[in-house]
Amino acid sequence: MGGDITVESELGKGSTFTITFPYHYRNFHEDGMAIQPESKPIEFDLKGRHVLLAEDNTINMKIAETLLEKQGIIVTPAIDGKKALEAFQSSPVHLFDAILMDIRMPVMDGLEAASKIRQLDREDAKTVPMIAMTANAYEEDREKSKEAGMNAHLCKPVDPDLLYLTLQNMIR
Repeated sequence: MGGDITVESELGKGSTFTITFPYHYRNFHEDGMAIQPESKPIEFDLKGRHVLLAEDNTINMKIAETLLEKQGIIVTPAIDGKKALEAFQSSPVHLFDAILMDIRMPVMDGLEAASKIRQLDREDAKTVPMIAMTANAYEEDREKSKEAGMNAHLCKPVDPDLLYLTLQNMIR
């Protein structure tokens, strides 16, 4: 790759490994196609939208909440799939404009929670956009998300513009 790997080590104190290589940053659409850089920032219209965010990792939850709130989105957090299901069940119909769902969570994972939400006997359960936000990036993971009722699958770390664009497209 045209780079270097070096190591410095001192007995009893530790080691430092340094890896350098040329890297050209590119963003990619969900389908793998490169996003061409734009000359002006993308504008999103998400202010006042309400999103249910299911994420068990407190750091990831805080990052996602900050990104969403930056766009004026109202966030209802849930620390696992069971809490997300309960929050959706106890909410007024059509309160949530979208659900962002981590896949690997304790108590109830995101796939089971998504499937249970889709099975609820209420109108919005069938139509609310559900987006997986997960480190599971293989095609089989995308298929499992789709089978569970997810509308989209975003890989972590999530690109903020791709998240906003996905939400905007799904909420329309």
